[in-house]
Amino acid sequence: MKNDIRKIRTEQIAVIALIRALPEIRLEQTNGSLFDILATVTSGGLRFGINVVSSSFFGTVTYEHYLEYLNTIDYSINENRLPIVIVSVNESAETAKIGIQVGWRYGRPVVFKKPSMMSLTEENANKIMDAIKAMDETIRMLSEHGMKVIKTLQIEKSEPNGMIHHARIVYMRDFTEKYKMKPKEVVDEREKFSRILKGVPEDEYPNDFLDDLILSMIRQQFPRASMESKLMLFSSELRDIQQLSKCIRLDAEMFVEPNLADIPNIALQLFNGIDFIHFKLDVFVDALYSKSAFEYMSLRKTEPLDGWLNTYNEYTKVLKTLHSPTEFFI
Repeated sequence: MKNDIRKIRTEQIAVIALIRALPEIRLEQTNGSLFDILATVTSGGLRFGINVVSSSFFGTVTYEHYLEYLNTIDYSINENRLPIVIVSVNESAETAKIGIQVGWRYGRPVVFKKPSMMSLTEENANKIMDAIKAMDETIRMLSEHGMKVIKTLQIEKSEPNGMIHHARIVYMRDFTEKYKMKPKEVVDEREKFSRILKGVPEDEYPNDFLDDLILSMIRQQFPRASMESKLMLFSSELRDIQQLSKCIRLDAEMFVEPNLADIPNIALQLFNGIDFIHFKLDVFVDALYSKSAFEYMSLRKTEPLDGWLNTYNEYTKVLKTLHSPTEFFI
């Protein structure tokens, strides 16, 4: 009886959190063993299953048995071909977290043994829905939060023995009033056909001083580095970004500082508290033997001291539009 009451209370907290965070979904209780609640997005027809558990569920024998059960399901049955999320409830705090338990990639089900959980709040609503869309079989348009410009820099490093190591630096940018596509009218039929085969030309993608800065700093160490732009507008493109989670991830430390080289030593004491720009970029390596070639990357750029405050404020503002692909991993 006590366990029944606790389960009802847990489900109540979960339902309240779901309705508050995701008001566009309709919830239905189910009698099946695969999930507790069926959710349907009122516009677009996206459906996903929801399992409600306590925050202590993970790491238990019951959870291990549940994972084993998920691997025995016949996912060819139409009713089972949908994403399943798990909602973990903290009864004492009356809060909940949500993560993907079963998703779909390239027509096949994927059971996640360690779901990446995020707080079930209104602030995370778009991120949650985009993550679920990416795990659905149907390609869907992402929310405004999820739409990004993806910038990829291909870098390589050679060893004296001739071995060449490859890696990718990938970051994402928000669309803004100034940072947007620069499409041109295409009249020539040959050019139209070329665009179908090769995609949108690089010069039509957004680009600003931050992109130029990053490319120039990377080329300090990797002169042959090249940049490629893509759009992330649909769930299929988000799925492609999530594939980076399978790679080895390293940090590239980026520093932008005022040039103090010509300042007398006595005057330098006045600049002890001066602010500088520091941000990180993700470096993705496919091969373990190449990891050491790209570790401990640290790059610096100096800007004129004159007008540094304005420069600092410009960088601080534009860095708010910079995102890591890891924000979209599950």
